[in-house]
Amino acid sequence: MSGVHMSSHALDLKKAHYKEISCQVKAFRHQVKKGLLTTQEVEEKRQIVFSLYADGMNDLESWTEYRFPLFRT
Repeated sequence: MSGVHMSSHALDLKKAHYKEISCQVKAFRHQVKKGLLTTQEVEEKRQIVFSLYADGMNDLESWTEYRFPLFRT
């Protein structure tokens, strides 16, 4: 039973990390829409922010697939 609890806690940590990254992406998009960044800043931040987002998404997806596989019939 404690293993399930630990997995749930670990999943919560993964989701919190993903949510933090998602907030960074939203903030970046807001800055771009409002014209708060120079073209150079947009180019520099775009690579970093979306790389973090993609890595976070892939990590969360692979982690959940590994621990909670979908059973197909």
